[in-house]
Amino acid sequence: MKQGTAQTVDSYANRFLELRKKIDPNNNIPVAHIVLKFIQGLLSQLMTITYASNLRDVQTAIDIAKRLEGGLSLATQ
Repeated sequence: MKQGTAQTVDSYANRFLELRKKIDPNNNIPVAHIVLKFIQGLLSQLMTITYASNLRDVQTAIDIAKRLEGGLSLATQ
């Protein structure tokens, strides 16, 4: 699953979390693997910095990606 070019991080994160619940309803997949899969699906301009943040959980990855998205939006205005 990948973030679409016109898709917000919030929208991508919601889809990702819904899919995660379907695939892993008992939370058996290691958190580090889930975080990595989320990051790998981000747009490339968000992926690198989010990955470099060395995250421990998906919610933190989502929050950082949202902040980066906001920063990029400000930079391009």
